Amino acid sequence: MQLREYRQADCQRLEMLFLAADERGVGLGRQMLECAVRHYGVRELTVNAQTVGFYEHTDLST
Repeated sequence: MQLREYRQADCQRLEMLFLAADERGVGLGRQMLECAVRHYGVRELTVNAQTVGFYEHTDLST
């Protein structure tokens, strides 16, 4: 797995979270999202049609 960090002025919004196809389905995306919330103060997500299903299955409120 390769992890890259992108920072912008507004660090409370997560704009992009990518996993390679062979890394999906084992909980890594959820762990990364939880880490972003817990350690980086992320409070907002940018969601598109391809990722809405993933985010709907998280415990984060909208």
